[in-house]
Amino acid sequence: MAKTIPNGRIGWVRRLDTVLPKSAKRVFRQYGFAEDALIRGWREIAGEKLSRVAAPLRLTYGKEKGEKIAILHLLVEGAAALEVQHQIPILIEKINIFYGHNLISRITLVQGKPGQNKRPERVEKKPPDPAVVKQIETWTKAMKDSGLRETLISLGAEVLTKEQK
Repeated sequence: MAKTIPNGRIGWVRRLDTVLPKSAKRVFRQYGFAEDALIRGWREIAGEKLSRVAAPLRLTYGKEKGEKIAILHLLVEGAAALEVQHQIPILIEKINIFYGHNLISRITLVQGKPGQNKRPERVEKKPPDPAVVKQIETWTKAMKDSGLRETLISLGAEVLTKEQK
């Protein structure tokens, strides 16, 4: 096993968990988000139903009556915009409670289709062909490590079954 060096490297390669937060932070700042908590916690803040049709797009800052305000721009599906508009006061309150202070003063809606809230459709796996499994079992019969043998049988059966389609 490779030895982990304290600065987050394994040999010459940096661990992804040490690099990704820094890279993501730059992208979030481009859209006005000083931190990613609003994006990551959107489902908990907005609720399951609202998070399917609306997603945070960007956070901008402006002035209103001499005070600095934060405006959250939400990407909302066209048909749900009216429903979301009626829930804006509640949503502002939920976001401010989430942050622990009055961060958001106003929310504007941008019509579009929030893509990040879509869940991929599940594809049902078909069981592998028994003849293929038997063939792979004969190929791996000489292996002593039973765990490795079972893994190779499973992988081989799936690969060969997909090739036959």
